Formats: sequence, C-alpha cells, structure tokens
Amino acid sequence: MKVQIYFLIILFIAVSCLNKNKSVYYDPNADTVKSVVEHTFNDLPSVFLSPDFEGIVEVFDIPPYGKKVKELKNNMEEGNIVMFDLLQKNDSMYYVLAYSGLTNEILATGWIHKKNKLSICFLAYDRDLVIYRNVNDRSDTILSDKEYLVTDVEVIDYEGEWLKIKFKYKGIFHVGWLPPEMQCANPYTTCS
Repeated sequence: MKVQIYFLIILFIAVSCLNKNKSVYYDPNADTVKSVVEHTFNDLPSVFLSPDFEGIVEVFDIPPYGKKVKELKNNMEEGNIVMFDLLQKNDSMYYVLAYSGLTNEILATGWIHKKNKLSICFLAYDRDLVIYRNVNDRSDTILSDKEYLVTDVEVIDYEGEWLKIKFKYKGIFHVGWLPPEMQCANPYTTCS
C-alpha cells in the first residue's frame, strides 16, 4: 500500500513539473475549460506593441510572406498589451514569441515585420539614463541625463540583449542603443 501511495505522489509531482508552463483557464463565455501555455521569462530582449498602435500585427510562419498564422492587436478596452520576445531577425522581420501582457498566455510564434511599432520603457529611476551611440560600446554616449521625460520609445532593431531605439527628447529625435539594464518591457508598471 505504501509503495502505491509513493508511486502516486511521484507520478503527481512528475506531471506537475511537466505542465509547469500551463495553467487551466475557464472561459466564462464558452463554458469550457482549456489548457493554456504561459510565457516564462528569459534573457531575451522583450518589447511590447505600442499602446498607440491601432493596427494589426500579422504573424507569418516563414519570412517574408509565408502563411499567415495569426493576427494580433492590443486590446486597450481590457488593458491587454501584446508582448514580444525577440528571438531572431533578418533585414525586414523579427522572429518572435508573442504573449499576453496581462495573462502571459502565449499567443503565437512566428515572423513579424519590423515596421510594426514596438516599444520599450526606460529603467533608470535610481540612476542616469544612458543611451549609447554603438551597440556593446559604453565609451560613446549620445544621451546621459537624470531628468528625462520620454514616453514614446520605439524599438527599431536589436543586437544580442541591446535594443536600438528611436525617441524624441527635448524636441530632438535621437537614435541610439539601450543596454539591457536600462530596459523595462513592462508597459503596466514601467518597472517602477
């Protein structure tokens, strides 16, 4: 009897570990229960679809115009912003893992066009905000300031964990590289 109980406990733990990225979701509109795969955090650069972007992001299986696998957009009525992990890139597209900003539910994996307005927030509340001229080169800055008022930061490229950004600061547009420690991919709290 004890052997059977131990076996059941071990089996339960194993199944729980296998499903650690899944949760059960009840959809009150459909009267069904489904399993949802959730996003887990990693060291990849993460960005979000700008809340100002009202268009649809098309997700393709292969670049540049393979089969469309999904259409994504922010649901601003519910405050749900689409998030992206940047996995790969080519000249005009990013290979992404898209997920819900509110629930972490994975929405799609595939290629999106760089022309979609992807954003990031700055994470520099206790130190100077520093933007660099070149990726992985901390010797040449284009901006270093304690008093920054930038709300619209557009991501235009990435290299490793660094993000190439475009933003307007004191009436002038700048393009530079944001190191990982200055990035906040949470549009809800802006990491404050």
